[in-house]
Amino acid sequence: MYVIMQPSEKLQLSRVIAIEEKEYVTGHYTCLLNIAESHRQLGHYNDVIVRVGDRDFKANKMVLGSFSAYFHNKFTGQNSDEYEHVITVSDVRADVVGQLIDFIYTEKIVISRDNVCDILEASEVLEIEDAKAHCIKFLSEALTPGNFQLIRSIGERHNFPHLVKEANDVIRRHTVDIIRGEDFNRSGSDELKVFIKNRDKTKINEEEMYSKLIGWVRHDPDDRRVILPELMIFIDMERLSSVFLNEVVYHEPLMRESEELKETLLKVLNDRLVHSRSNSVSPPAAVYEGAVGVQGKLLLIGSDRISNDVRELNLATKQLKDFVPNITPRYDSAATILNNRLFLAGGQVRAGVNVTSSIECLNLCEDAPRQWTNLRPMQQRRFCFGMTAINDKVIVVGGADEKSAFLSSCEALDTTRDQWMRAAEMIERRTAHAVVSCQGCVFVLGGHNRVRPLELVESFDPRTGRWRSIAPMTSRRRWLSAAVVRDEIFAIGGDSEGYKRTPLETVEKYDHSANKWMSVASMNNKRRGARACALEEKIYVVGGADTDKTHSTIEVYDVTHEEWIVDFETNEQFLYSPIAAYL
Repeated sequence: MYVIMQPSEKLQLSRVIAIEEKEYVTGHYTCLLNIAESHRQLGHYNDVIVRVGDRDFKANKMVLGSFSAYFHNKFTGQNSDEYEHVITVSDVRADVVGQLIDFIYTEKIVISRDNVCDILEASEVLEIEDAKAHCIKFLSEALTPGNFQLIRSIGERHNFPHLVKEANDVIRRHTVDIIRGEDFNRSGSDELKVFIKNRDKTKINEEEMYSKLIGWVRHDPDDRRVILPELMIFIDMERLSSVFLNEVVYHEPLMRESEELKETLLKVLNDRLVHSRSNSVSPPAAVYEGAVGVQGKLLLIGSDRISNDVRELNLATKQLKDFVPNITPRYDSAATILNNRLFLAGGQVRAGVNVTSSIECLNLCEDAPRQWTNLRPMQQRRFCFGMTAINDKVIVVGGADEKSAFLSSCEALDTTRDQWMRAAEMIERRTAHAVVSCQGCVFVLGGHNRVRPLELVESFDPRTGRWRSIAPMTSRRRWLSAAVVRDEIFAIGGDSEGYKRTPLETVEKYDHSANKWMSVASMNNKRRGARACALEEKIYVVGGADTDKTHSTIEVYDVTHEEWIVDFETNEQFLYSPIAAYL
C-alpha cells in the first residue's frame, strides 16, 4: 500500500518508527582542520600574516587563536587593531614558527634531539601547550644516566617540575654508574652534591667517594679547588680508615691548601691516635702507591715457580701464614690493589713460556667473602709486565707475549664495567720493568728492550693520553722493583749487565720538581726480581735473587732515617712474585 502525500501535508513518522531520537558526531574537529589546512595552502580564508624576520606565514586568525594563547590575546586584546593584518614575532627562529603553525593545522610535529630545545622555546613564547607537552614527553623518554644533568637543567629553566623529578629519579637509580662513569668529572658542583648524598654507600664507600671527589677537583683545579671545603662536608672522614687518612688524605696537596680541611683532618687523626693508644693498639699502617694496608699485613703472591700460593705476612708478629689461593697457578705475573680489591693478571701458567691473559680479583673488604673471581681477560697475553692502578682503572704495560716478543702496548681495565680498552703504546718496548702511579700519572722504569737493560723512564698522563720521556735513571736496571713514598719514586735493585745477570743493591729516587734521579742508601743485599711496597713511610722489599741464591729475607728502608735493615726471615723463596697489602 502506498501513501500519497500532498505538498502541504506534514510527514508524520512517530507512528511508524520506534526510535525517538539519536545524536550523531561526524568528527568535524579533525575534518575542519584538514579543510582549513587545504584552504591555507591554496591561499583561501587567510586573514593574517605571521612575520618572523624576513619570512611571512599566512594563516587564519580563528585557527591560530584557538590553539595559541599568545595569538588569542593579540587578536582579542585591547590593542587588537595593531594586529589586524600582520603580527610580528621575535626572539624565535622562523623555521620553528613555521613548524608550529603547521602543527596547529595538522596536529603533527616531528621532534628530534636536534630541534627539541628550539621547539620548546618557541612553544613557550607562542603559548602552544600541546607542542610543549610533546617536547616534555620526548625529553622524559630520552632520559639516561648520560644526559640527565642537561635534561634536568632544561626542566628547571622552563619550570617543568615533573621533568625535574624524573631526572632526579634517574640519579637515584643510577648513582653508582654516574659516579664511576667517564662524564663524572664534567658534573657541576650542585650535581656533585646530589651524587654524593644519593650514592649507595654499600657500593661506593667513603674512600672511593673521596678519591672521585679529588679527581673531580683536579679536572679543573683553578675553578674548583676553592669549593673543596664546601664539598668535603659530604664526606664522613670518621669512616675513612686510618691508613687512608694518614697517607692518602694527609698527603693530598689540595687538602693541605685549606687550613679548614687541614685542621679537621688533624683532629680526626689525633682522635684516632688517642683512641688506638688507649686501647693498646699499635698505630695503623699507612697507604702508599702500590700498597694498601691495615696493621701491617702484606700479601705475597706465588713463589719462585709456577704457583697459586698466597701468603699473608703480619709485619707486627712476623708470622707468615697461608691465605686464600688464587684460581690459576702462575709465575711472572703482576698484581695491584684498587678500592680494596686485589687484581692479579697474566704470567706463565706452564713451563715453556705458556702465557695467559687471564685476570682474577679478590675483594679485601673485611666483611666480603674470601673468594677469587675471574674477570674479562686482557686483550694481550703477557708475562714479565708491569701493573698499577689509577682513576678507577687497572693499567697493564709492556712485557712479553706467548712468542716472547717484547711489547710496547698498554691496556686499561675499567673496573666499574669489567671492560678492557687499548691505551697509547709506550715509546720504548720493554719487559722486566717496574710500574708505579704517582701524582695522577703512570711511570714505567727501566726493564729490557731485547738489546740491553734500560735506564729509560716514561710517564703516561691519562688526561692527555700520551707518553713522554722523563729523566733517565743513573743506572740501567731490569728486574728492578719500585715504590712511592711522599710522592717520590724509588727504583730499587735489579740487574744491569744483560744476560750476565749482575744484581744490584743500589737505590735511587726521582725528584719531580727537578726532573732528576739521585742515589740514596743501598740495600744490604743485591736483589734482582724482588718486589716492593710501602707502608708507614717504610719500603718493604721481598725476595729476589743474588748471583748464587734466591733470597727469603725482607729488607726495610726507613725513609725518614734513610737506612736499610734486614728485618726478618720468611723461610720462603720469592722471585718475580707480586707483593701487595690489604685493608
